[in-house]
Amino acid sequence: MILLPALWLFCLLVMVLIDYYMGSAAEFLNAWSVVQRLLGQPPSAGDSLVYSKVGAFGEALCVLGATFIVAALLTLALRRLGPT
Repeated sequence: MILLPALWLFCLLVMVLIDYYMGSAAEFLNAWSVVQRLLGQPPSAGDSLVYSKVGAFGEALCVLGATFIVAALLTLALRRLGPT
């Protein structure tokens, strides 16, 4: 029951950390830029492709959606591999 939200937060944290260390190399979708915009700071990596197409709100939804999909797939995999 709590597995999906926990994995979602974990995936979101991992994506933010990876994008933080990648910096401007994360050109398509940058979760660290979303965090910086939420904190009221200009993104240090510049605008991502997703931001230029759908704006800040759309970019945030894409980050949340992408991490949710990964978390859902991990949840399904763990439930299939776990005890029956």
